[in-house]
Amino acid sequence: MTGLYFITDIDRTAVKIGLSRHPVRRLKDLQAGSPVQLVIEHLVLGVDRAIERSLHQHFAAHWRHREWFTYAPPIKALVEDLKSGGSALSLIPDAPYPKGYRCELGWLLTDEDTLRFLRDGVMPHP
Repeated sequence: MTGLYFITDIDRTAVKIGLSRHPVRRLKDLQAGSPVQLVIEHLVLGVDRAIERSLHQHFAAHWRHREWFTYAPPIKALVEDLKSGGSALSLIPDAPYPKGYRCELGWLLTDEDTLRFLRDGVMPHP
């Protein structure tokens, strides 16, 4: 299942908004080339590329490079709303609201943790 991820640097100054079928593997790939620790700040499962594109367009004023953005207050507010079970994605123009599961990730997950969540809906404890 594809996940829309918000990966931040440990200081929460930059955020990468992207899609991956394997978000933990994607985090590891990004980490290999990063001079700072990265974490999955949040993950929304069951979304498509249209939502990702809508978010990139909506937050274009905070764009840095490729899929990286300054982790500005509007993006933080969206992530915090999603973490609390809100529906802020429905407020993004042209973003089809995702159907699927939301999970809060403020820590690094192993591939095993991700598989357990996808299979059983069980989140590991931080």
